[in-house]
Amino acid sequence: MRIVALLLRFYSYIFEFLLSLGLLILGIIGATSNNGLSLDMLPWTGAALTHWLTGLGIIGLVCTILAILNWFRFLFPLWALFVVIMLFRAYVLSPYTFSGPAGFKQAVVFFLLAVIAFIGSLFEFGRRERGRKV
Repeated sequence: MRIVALLLRFYSYIFEFLLSLGLLILGIIGATSNNGLSLDMLPWTGAALTHWLTGLGIIGLVCTILAILNWFRFLFPLWALFVVIMLFRAYVLSPYTFSGPAGFKQAVVFFLLAVIAFIGSLFEFGRRERGRKV
């Protein structure tokens, strides 16, 4: 069971780090290009979208790196839960329409991967601190 918890926690680090990095890169691209970034599943548009993407990317990277470094570990599961809630809101509660069965399948897989990352982030609470033997 311990190895499963370790693997899930490691997976959650990778997933959340790459997602946050992607958000940050999208925010930077949106801010530096004149084409106007558009992500229909998100509630923001225009300059607000680029600001939110950049800010959320930074927040996600900070939460993930802090958890890896064993500081403020409680922030990491909160970030992972936020990601799951935002994906649910984006794909289920918004007027976003899928491009077809393939688009729907990709959204479901991405959502399930985020849920697994959230479950893995919960093992952060069972992690021992360095230098402390219990």
